[in-house]
Amino acid sequence: MSDAHDAILKAAMELPVDERFALAEKLFASMPDEPDLWDIDDPEFIAELRRRANDGLPTIPWSEVRKELFADDDR
Repeated sequence: MSDAHDAILKAAMELPVDERFALAEKLFASMPDEPDLWDIDDPEFIAELRRRANDGLPTIPWSEVRKELFADDDR
């Protein structure tokens, strides 16, 4: 990723959770319309995101998830 991406991500991760949610909502809203992906305006979708963010379960870094997802590509 670019230096700008890394700097923005680092700054965003330092925001309080409610501000990160607001930022994520704005980023999702800026994405091109893709049918059947998700509806960011769906109250159930937002509630589920918040529930998962606050469920107390340990998080898995994206780098680990990506590694698992694409593990078959390396075989």
